[in-house]
Amino acid sequence: MGCGSSIVTKCDEDEEQEGDQPEHSFMDQTDALRKLAKSEYDRMKDSKSQEWDAMMEEAYRRVDAGEDEQLIKEVDAKIEREMTIINEQYGKETRKRLETVWQYYDQDGNGSLDRDELKLLIVDYLKECSAYNALFVEKKIMRKMKVKESRCVGTEEESQKRLAKAKKIVRKYCQKYTNAYFKELMTQKSILAMFGEMDGDNNSGLDKEEFVSSFMEVLATRCGDKMLVKIIKAVKLEIDPQLYKIYVNVLKR
Repeated sequence: MGCGSSIVTKCDEDEEQEGDQPEHSFMDQTDALRKLAKSEYDRMKDSKSQEWDAMMEEAYRRVDAGEDEQLIKEVDAKIEREMTIINEQYGKETRKRLETVWQYYDQDGNGSLDRDELKLLIVDYLKECSAYNALFVEKKIMRKMKVKESRCVGTEEESQKRLAKAKKIVRKYCQKYTNAYFKELMTQKSILAMFGEMDGDNNSGLDKEEFVSSFMEVLATRCGDKMLVKIIKAVKLEIDPQLYKIYVNVLKR
């Protein structure tokens, strides 16, 4: 999923009214960030997850039957392409949420976000994103665990017990490594670098259009798919030896 998508489409009409902006509560601000983070999570999981699970399961079945393992990579690539289409569909909604967030963090009301305002926004947003990213990585790993479980011997009850044990292990390390990677993004150096990339006219401030058009794209370069790959690799290094003990004697030969 990542904490940013590089695709944000411009709304057909500007629904914002000019003039003074109303005061907002801390709860409104937090809710706006949470909705933005949740929208990114929904974008990635969407309603096709069961179909993707079935596609992966069928690919593994065919490889077990003798087809080349390249099939699994091809199916995985197809799933990723479908996810890209979903990203585009969420673009307009994301833009509206970004416009709302921008208003909350323009604390002095001068129509521009300075470095301190952007730093506060990024830190708050990444805190919200961290939990959703951990959940996304967990679901991605558990999707493959369910495929593996389908290749095991034993009863349905035994299968559910194994999956519950595996999920507990996976969740622990997904949270551990997601939190670790996101903390690296919250450093002063990282945030200043992001501000520089967003500030296209180099005037030390981000107007609404600069922010909306660049925020998700800049974050995507740091905590998009590449970060998810790193997190998944780190998690797998921790969980594989533990999962091996669970599955070593029950996988079909």
